[in-house]
Amino acid sequence: MSIGPEAKVENALVRAVKRHGGMTRKMNGAGYRAWPDRLVLLPAVEQFYVECKAPGKYATDQQRALHNKLRQQGAIVFVVDSVDMAEGIVLTMATRQTKIVY
Repeated sequence: MSIGPEAKVENALVRAVKRHGGMTRKMNGAGYRAWPDRLVLLPAVEQFYVECKAPGKYATDQQRALHNKLRQQGAIVFVVDSVDMAEGIVLTMATRQTKIVY
């Protein structure tokens, strides 16, 4: 059984997080469909959320609205649509020296 393109992106994210000594949890949003797919925690880095999409796909309007609300509360939210992007976000977050300020 093959996995879909979105699952490939999400699996790449999970592998990259583990390679950098972090952990990630699948978010179910407690009944709120627009919640980002993953909460990511990396050593010595603030937590962040990741919405995984199939290549070329975008967050829905409902997802974008929630992502904006989370950002207004100081959360970091990424939307990734490729294996390279997922790995790059984790590498960037794992090796950065300063916190992101909005």
